[in-house]
Amino acid sequence: MKGKNRFDYILLIVTLALVGIGIVMVYSSSAIMAGDRFGDPYFFLKKQILYAGIGFVLMILMMFFPYEVLKRLASYPHPLHLFLDRCLDPGHWISGGRIDALAQDPILLLSTL
Repeated sequence: MKGKNRFDYILLIVTLALVGIGIVMVYSSSAIMAGDRFGDPYFFLKKQILYAGIGFVLMILMMFFPYEVLKRLASYPHPLHLFLDRCLDPGHWISGGRIDALAQDPILLLSTL
């Protein structure tokens, strides 16, 4: 990368190709069901294109977002992660035994240090 504001075109093309393939796969696997249930064979295709467009806009915005801010935020434990580890702990349901979430989750363990 020669300039500071340059980005990887190959990564962008590969990402767009994978999203395009995924959209085609969603359409090919759901067109008949969408036609039967909703009367529109393009129902799921439209939704998938909308969400892919939102993701593309967010991707473009994040290209210009300073990553130093993200590095600082990464040192704090995320509330959703803490919720999932504490409330939906799979060790609680396995054989009735409780496994400490910090011992089984290295990301949470590192974020609490």
